[in-house]
Amino acid sequence: MSFASFLHVLAEASAFHLSSADPQQLEKIRKWAEKTLARHGKRLIGQSPYQVIPGAELQRLVDPLVAILREFDVCVSAVGMSKQSVTLSGLAKEISEVPDYRALVVSANLPDSHESTHIADPDDGFQEALRRQDLWPGFVVSSQAGQSLFLGFEEARTILTDDMPSDAQLNPSVTRVAERLSRSSALSGWDPQRRILHLSDLHFGMRNAPRRQRYLSSGLQHELSHVDQIVITGDLFNHPWKRYHEEYRNFSFTLWMLSNRKPIAVPGNHDYRYFGNSFLGIGTQPQEVRELDWRPFVEDAQSRLAFFCFDSCKIGNFAKGRIDRAQFEEMTTRFQMENRQGRLSDYLKVALVHHHPYSYPTQAKERVINPRNWVGHEKLIEFEGSEDFLQWCASHDVGLIMHGHKHIPRQIDDIVIANGAPKALTTVGCGSSMGCRSDQLSFNVIEWNPDSKSWSVRFMIAEKGRSFEPADIVAVPPLRG
Repeated sequence: MSFASFLHVLAEASAFHLSSADPQQLEKIRKWAEKTLARHGKRLIGQSPYQVIPGAELQRLVDPLVAILREFDVCVSAVGMSKQSVTLSGLAKEISEVPDYRALVVSANLPDSHESTHIADPDDGFQEALRRQDLWPGFVVSSQAGQSLFLGFEEARTILTDDMPSDAQLNPSVTRVAERLSRSSALSGWDPQRRILHLSDLHFGMRNAPRRQRYLSSGLQHELSHVDQIVITGDLFNHPWKRYHEEYRNFSFTLWMLSNRKPIAVPGNHDYRYFGNSFLGIGTQPQEVRELDWRPFVEDAQSRLAFFCFDSCKIGNFAKGRIDRAQFEEMTTRFQMENRQGRLSDYLKVALVHHHPYSYPTQAKERVINPRNWVGHEKLIEFEGSEDFLQWCASHDVGLIMHGHKHIPRQIDDIVIANGAPKALTTVGCGSSMGCRSDQLSFNVIEWNPDSKSWSVRFMIAEKGRSFEPADIVAVPPLRG
């Protein structure tokens, strides 16, 4: 949504509904939006939804809105699916009408059950909400001080309505709510989420690799303490040289030692080819890949995860990738052996590959993209025969593809027709985790709930020497079947 669109929906309440016990405050918000549109609308309307407004200008535009919002004790945002809208609206109305409590309640148009929910630059509350679809519907509660947390529906009813004190001086802050919830969480002691750490394109051997490794390792400390699997989708080293391979092995062993999880890696074009390129086999050195000890299939029964690990770099010219018929046959045989009597039916099946199966423009700013909106030909780096790969994934009930190669963190949601039936397929790309040819380092965290079959993707990015922060988080609709 562009800033102009945001102003329009505030002025017209067309995309979400605001409610409060004080209608005068709501009228102030509407008038601010109308006034800002009248003054700046012509210039803003022509902007792309992902065009960045300079920080100083944006602050100047929204300062009056911030002043209005500070008159509320908390902002309460509804979270859920469209089929839950009526239930959420009823409780939202109750919360907004609690006497002596200044709450702004936001009820947005909620997504359908087949759509992903994407939030850029999420705070703690929205991160938790998108991680825990199994607790939907619910509300994100945010305070003036910048604190926020997610409450499930019944928790929100109890804490924000039934448990509300009459004295305005005792209105419950987000801190008080958080303390109450942390006590109940400590009693339960159970987190159903299973976490996959996704790294890619490490390029050990590049000039600044030692410094970037330290930078990445410091950013991974928190994740490694509670990760269930680690995957690395290729370009482990910059050239297929022994000393670069040793640098990667040392890093991989450190990850294994700190997490108690052996990383699952697939090879990239730089792991096979000098400078990542070859022609008719010239420039290829497969010895280092043979020594990687990479496994075509990995199962995590406790987390109900099954990984199918493809090699898209064994053949192909330049930096292109391809999977030949022999590899598809081998992987199908392995799938059938592992899935006897539907043993993997309630698993999240994940395909790991280095090359990106969808082409998309490098300059695209949005994190979640529609690959059908861009037609292009990436002559030297493309995944040749990617449609065959997508068909294989869809026909074998793969729900998630994880890849690297393009050094751009992206997500693509698609419907692929396989065996005459539409299959939902999500593809997640990781940027270069050590910032090869860039000042941006990135990794992804996929959180999967085996019981609800819901999952989310958190894109973690660090640039210009700053700490890793969640740039975006996407909640993917639960798997069916």
